[in-house]
Amino acid sequence: MIGNLPDCSFFGKAGAWRSRTVAGQHALGVALVGVMLASCATADRAGAGRLAGTGVAVSTALVEEIDDRRRRLLDAAADDSFNYAYTVMSKCRDAAGRPAVTRAGAMSGVNPDCDVLATAEARRNSAVIRQAARLDGVMRLRAEAAIALSVAYRAFAAEAAYDAEGDMEDAVIRAAASVSAFGQAVGVTPLAPVVGKAAQQIGGALADKAQRRRLLVASDRLRMISNQLRRSLERERDLHIALDKITADLGAETIRNLVRAEALDPVPALRDVAEHAGVAVGGEAGAKAALARDPALEAAAVVTTLVRRPSQPPDALAAAISALAALDLQHAAYAEKKPVSAEDAAAALARLAAVARTTG
Repeated sequence: MIGNLPDCSFFGKAGAWRSRTVAGQHALGVALVGVMLASCATADRAGAGRLAGTGVAVSTALVEEIDDRRRRLLDAAADDSFNYAYTVMSKCRDAAGRPAVTRAGAMSGVNPDCDVLATAEARRNSAVIRQAARLDGVMRLRAEAAIALSVAYRAFAAEAAYDAEGDMEDAVIRAAASVSAFGQAVGVTPLAPVVGKAAQQIGGALADKAQRRRLLVASDRLRMISNQLRRSLERERDLHIALDKITADLGAETIRNLVRAEALDPVPALRDVAEHAGVAVGGEAGAKAALARDPALEAAAVVTTLVRRPSQPPDALAAAISALAALDLQHAAYAEKKPVSAEDAAAALARLAAVARTTG
């Protein structure tokens, strides 16, 4: 510390911070760098810190939301397979009208629509499962791109703090390649290769201006890369929306099929209704006894389950896209030598944090 100001060389250690994310990176580390750099010697360093804080926060959120989205893809694929199999196999009967479901596989004389193994093999290639598998691969590339971009923004903050030029150049080049690979997977034209050092592009600048020029070049590159990521996320989001249209009613159909099979437990619905009404039903045993006494009560509990609509998960991708748009405004201000206001991205980042708390 120098007086009441932080020692800016401290921020060179920020890149070593670790956390629970896939990349072992932590948005809070660089966000703190951004706040503390504001007290350092120049506005350029403060602006770089704020850019880095926003960039790392968005990148980290894009990695952390993948687990929840992958779980929803798996649920949709399971519902799709269950509903198809139950609908088809419930019609399988022998000559005497008895259920005739087999487990023989592709054997001669076996009706594949009524065979568990044959049906399972056929459903591996369903439209829902194919699209879910494609999106899983896209999300893996997105995670790699977001991690690489997070590292690049950290290196940008470190360059502002203590002239870590080589680390920044290498990180930016890797981020450009990873983001381009993600974009190609969703149909976005790849970026031109990022080559050449910023130092080579600024010629013989005086030493006291060289860092400023390096940061400007790096900011322009990071802006290009983050905008490419934003365009790619928009394409990925379109893919998720398209799949959601196919799978929108799968959950409700699963519940209907469970009702038809008399496999749906009405106790949870009855207890929920009683709790909302402020009435005690005597625990699980009391609820079961009441349902056994009154068929109408059991039917009403089942109806409650059928009409209940699952809440839609918050759209983390939309929040991240908005935050990246705010980041673009920060880069624009930095390029124009204007103060980089932390307020430009505050609302978008707050929304992103709220989504993360909901899905985490």
